[in-house]
Amino acid sequence: MAKRNKTLALVAGGLAGATAVLNTARVIAERATVRRLHERPDPYRDIEFGALPSDRHYTVTATDGTPLYVEEVGPMDAPVTVIFAHGYTHEMGSFHFQRLALSQNTDPTMRLVFFDQRSHGRSGHSEAADCTIDQLGADLEQVVEAASNEDDNVIVVGHSMGGMTIMGLADRRPGLFGTRIVGAVLMSTSAGNLMAAMRASLPSTLVQRALPALARGARFAPRSVERGRRLTADTIWLLIRRYAFGSEGASASLADYVDRMVSSTPLDVVADFYPTLAGHDKVQALAALAKAEVLIICGDEDKMTPLEHSELIAKEIPAADLFVVPGAGHMAMMEQPELCNEQVIGFVRRVLSPKRKKKPA
Repeated sequence: MAKRNKTLALVAGGLAGATAVLNTARVIAERATVRRLHERPDPYRDIEFGALPSDRHYTVTATDGTPLYVEEVGPMDAPVTVIFAHGYTHEMGSFHFQRLALSQNTDPTMRLVFFDQRSHGRSGHSEAADCTIDQLGADLEQVVEAASNEDDNVIVVGHSMGGMTIMGLADRRPGLFGTRIVGAVLMSTSAGNLMAAMRASLPSTLVQRALPALARGARFAPRSVERGRRLTADTIWLLIRRYAFGSEGASASLADYVDRMVSSTPLDVVADFYPTLAGHDKVQALAALAKAEVLIICGDEDKMTPLEHSELIAKEIPAADLFVVPGAGHMAMMEQPELCNEQVIGFVRRVLSPKRKKKPA
């Protein structure tokens, strides 16, 4: 019996040693891959993402008291105010290229408004119970009220969870659309059934096990999960580059910035928003959105909010324009900024056309 136990111990020790060797080899290989990708030519290498200057900045207080950090670019008397809502685990800097292009556009001149969603970026930390799409819609309403007057032309732009935020506002205040809010741009987003789409396009282990486990771990053992997050930094970087962008892969600088946004999002925030994204269903709010002009943008290689979700929104809003960005993934507005900016600027011009009047509520 003692001999058998000794043999089992030797086998177990051998397996543990082999696993450690394999893990070490994987870490070394991933580090080498990340280094090699950073050595490639990179047109964005010298860009400092998230550091563009603003003309004005202030704080808007949400209905539950959470402070929302806001920045504005452009003249106060511009004929249109464009308000941007970013996605899950991101910040207002994810609209870097739109901020640059639209602020330099003079046909028409625009006042651009950017804000960090609750618990993201420089906005205040929210209670877990208030990390919902409905509350995000209420937050956007407060930003609209603070940044515009009743007679202003307002266009809202939302990426991913930001698009869901717009749907949350439409569900909450349908009368705003077609009157004060004359246009909406929905980028890489979904009206519902998001988890089923992710299961179809992402590895099943990632969606069915890793994400729920991360959410639970972040809530009950945040220090351990945070430590694991640091130890797997190269793995996370490679996953972000693979699943946030198209098959050609983003430049290392773009992947670095998205990784920085994701990594700077506290794990309890990741956990707090996961249930509302998993259960998101705002198809009924699309009827209110249809009172305004609508532009839908999605990459044809989006793995996070696949193209069929944008196609469903377009089906529910027949008058909407759908633009598919070739070769782009979830971060299409960063990956193919020229194409996306061209569509957004053209959309703003169409919305402000003298032939298009504000629709009745």
